[in-house]
Amino acid sequence: MHIMRHCRFIVQVHGLERSRSGSRSPVAWAPLIRASRLSEGPAGCRARVVIRSRLPALPVYLVKETILSCQRPPGSPARRRAGEWWIVPYLPCLTRPYFLKSGAVFCHSIFSLRPVLFYAIIESTSCCMALPGGTGPPARRGLYNLMEPVYTPITINGIEFLPDNKIPYKNDYVRLAEVIETPKLWHTIGDVPRGTVLTKELVEQSLYRKFILDDLWFIIYFVIGIKAANHPFVVKQCKVVENGPRTNTLDVWARFHWKSTIITISETAQYHLRLPEECSCIFSYKKPAAEDFLDAIRKIYEKPIIKFAFSDVVYQKPESEAPTWSLQGGITLRRKNTARKEKTVEASGLVEGMVTGSHFERRIYDDIETDDIKDSNDELEKVFSKFDMSSYLGTGQDTDIERVVGTFYSHSGPLVKIMDKKTADGSKAEFVTRIMPGTVGGEYDGKPVLMSQQRLEQEKTKEHYASQILCDPTPGKTMKLNPAFLIEIEPEMIPRNVINVLLVDPAGDEKGKGGSDWAIELWGVEPNVDNLGQSNVYLKQAIIEELKEAEAPEVIARMYLAGGIIQKVGVEKVAQSTAEIHVASALAVRGRYLSTEDGSLVILSPRGRPKPTRISSNLAWPLNNSKVHISKAVSPKVRQRIRDEMTKFPVWKMDGIDCAAYLWDIIHTLNLAMSAGDRDVRFVRPGFSRKTSVA
Repeated sequence: MHIMRHCRFIVQVHGLERSRSGSRSPVAWAPLIRASRLSEGPAGCRARVVIRSRLPALPVYLVKETILSCQRPPGSPARRRAGEWWIVPYLPCLTRPYFLKSGAVFCHSIFSLRPVLFYAIIESTSCCMALPGGTGPPARRGLYNLMEPVYTPITINGIEFLPDNKIPYKNDYVRLAEVIETPKLWHTIGDVPRGTVLTKELVEQSLYRKFILDDLWFIIYFVIGIKAANHPFVVKQCKVVENGPRTNTLDVWARFHWKSTIITISETAQYHLRLPEECSCIFSYKKPAAEDFLDAIRKIYEKPIIKFAFSDVVYQKPESEAPTWSLQGGITLRRKNTARKEKTVEASGLVEGMVTGSHFERRIYDDIETDDIKDSNDELEKVFSKFDMSSYLGTGQDTDIERVVGTFYSHSGPLVKIMDKKTADGSKAEFVTRIMPGTVGGEYDGKPVLMSQQRLEQEKTKEHYASQILCDPTPGKTMKLNPAFLIEIEPEMIPRNVINVLLVDPAGDEKGKGGSDWAIELWGVEPNVDNLGQSNVYLKQAIIEELKEAEAPEVIARMYLAGGIIQKVGVEKVAQSTAEIHVASALAVRGRYLSTEDGSLVILSPRGRPKPTRISSNLAWPLNNSKVHISKAVSPKVRQRIRDEMTKFPVWKMDGIDCAAYLWDIIHTLNLAMSAGDRDVRFVRPGFSRKTSVA
């Protein structure tokens, strides 16, 4: 039966509607709709054309209401009066296609989804129908985008699917269902040996196999059966993974945004259906988390559609037939190399329960950084070290595949360090990083890329919205210490009568820092306060770096001697720390004596205050009110380090700003005078008229 017998054409012009069923005669397919009193004239007529299918498996196509402006084809006969419409369908199967030279509106073929199905024509003086022997294809192909397909539901693998015409799917799933149900189309599937008798079962097996090996989204929707995947974002991200680099990728996506489903689960399942002889290992911070991913992959291989399409790869009864089919021992597919000890897919912990003595062609790292370890630099360093060590579990071949998936929890976490890794020559990043926040541009108030606006508003009320949804632990809107308020100043513009204070924040694991950076800072405090009781402070020199315990006192002594007259030296003391004794001894050798009795040596103590609280309460107000200055004599590296600490506070290193926060503990012990009246001007901050006193 000819396909056009299943179609009905509906044409609406200025509220008038005419329809006609399709028939075998090409001339009869051109129903004439006469429009009366076209107020805008034939060249600006508004029209709405719909083709409806009577077959449930075929889509319905809609031509959006629009204005068409077309010229009469040269040499066309003036067969009808101006303002009349001709609808001229065209099927690719015709040996003599009917072409119009101009003025065509295109639509996909209902049956074959090829470019041309019908032409809608408006002419200024007449309307003509294309006849055999037309000259060339239509010229106005730009109007093709006016077509909007509207589908009826189809079913594949028992799962109902309604295509969304706003989603650019990778494959034509309507066509897939159509071919399976239409014996006349079975010859189009290809990849079938000559002489094979085609049956529906053979066609289904061939097409399912082809789509599963080619299309990650097909696996997620039609194999796993997740209907929520019918969303533009999910389709797009599947294409990003398919078309992106095959190895050395770092995917940091917002929570609930399908990263593990697409990469860790679906891609792994697809990879071994294609290459069952190779092996993969999934690493997580702890092994139970990796086993959850392995369980999802195992369930895919147990699906009837997989057993049907890949009977040569997957066991029909894997629990009893497969050599291994457990979460603890891994899962093994059918393969020729039965002597290989590695399983097809295994799960491993990274810090706890890492496999040893095995070698895998593909390694996937998912959830290696968690909320449990984000506050411990020791654990973060350990995870990164174990990540590097796990590279020896590869095969050592250039074809090995390495994928890292997760969400940022800390600016000093393993994912950040993986992102910052460089090649041996330092010319480029070792990993291609793909960051996908949950809002457009990663903005705090940006529009959601996947979840609903209502759900996004709910997420904003949560403490970890920034790290889990925006993929940034410290976005600008929630920044507590804004480095933009830190004022850079030329050294000669610092007032001469400042009170010099040298602060020392020793490194040491006993402080719970987990780091090894010493912070040594020379500050100048203006001896006058404003009406709010605040003084301008100036960071004159600073060192923030890793120092050996025996080396640090010498560095401190050199800064002390080069800093002029220093009224106070403050040294942090925690638990059994003896840094203040070593500093005093190093200065005594050089003839400079410090003592807690005369106040020249101040022992600094947290006094039970949590570090982030102490830093925020001491530093935030002066910083936000333009009281904190930093000399350009401080090395650019240290200046940038302090800005980074402020930007990423409180989830990154805090050595520099922790040391600086102690300055206000000392300022409270100083006897500072109140400023009065205008004074000599040595430095005027941009945008401020108040003058600063100068000696």
